[in-house]
Amino acid sequence: KDFKIQQFSDQPNQGISGIIEGRLYKIGQAQWVGLNQPHEANAYISCEGVIIGAIVLLRPIRKGMKQVLHQLQHRYKQTIISGDPLNLSAEMRSIIPDGCHAFHGLSPEQKRNHIVQMQEKNQIVVMIGDGLNDAGALSSANVGIAISEDAFGFSPSCDMILEGKSLNQLPAIIDYAQMQQKIVRWSFFIGLMYNLIGLSIAVQGQMNPLIAAILMPSSSITIMSFTSLMAYWKRPR
Repeated sequence: KDFKIQQFSDQPNQGISGIIEGRLYKIGQAQWVGLNQPHEANAYISCEGVIIGAIVLLRPIRKGMKQVLHQLQHRYKQTIISGDPLNLSAEMRSIIPDGCHAFHGLSPEQKRNHIVQMQEKNQIVVMIGDGLNDAGALSSANVGIAISEDAFGFSPSCDMILEGKSLNQLPAIIDYAQMQQKIVRWSFFIGLMYNLIGLSIAVQGQMNPLIAAILMPSSSITIMSFTSLMAYWKRPR
């Protein structure tokens, strides 16, 4: 049976409501539907102020999550910012390392503000999210990484898209990014030394112009070959 919904309303971070056959229905957070003592549910359904149902979302922890968190534990400060109204499950609490702070029930705007506050303390923030409600935080972070089940599917605006099945490669990817910075510095150093040596010979009038014309483009070829080979050699496997 199809029901006609009247006076439909969408309250951000709260829930939705509408009138069906003269009765007011609400779906959303506990306070939104009038429940003062919420239970272990993600959302509730009410009819004329009476709770008639609850929605519980069961999502398994991604494979490799525990290993990733513990590999990064000693190198970076970790914080979990979740929009889930429920506290972390016992299973989730068992895998997060000591010292990892966790916040739940945050709206997309609160997530973004949390990122901004960390940046105001001169902290470089990498945000990893897997939902559209993370879009604001991903765009505000210094580096935004979106986790997607399908790399070709729709994802929030970010700096990098990582397939869910490849989550265990995250520490190696971070190491690879840092290695790329070193490769860039090495390339500048090689180019500088190349030009200093060539300039010192040229000012003494000991270099044939034809040889100089050949060495100039070979400098660029050398740098490009060096960066390409190093990037390939140090790539995550």
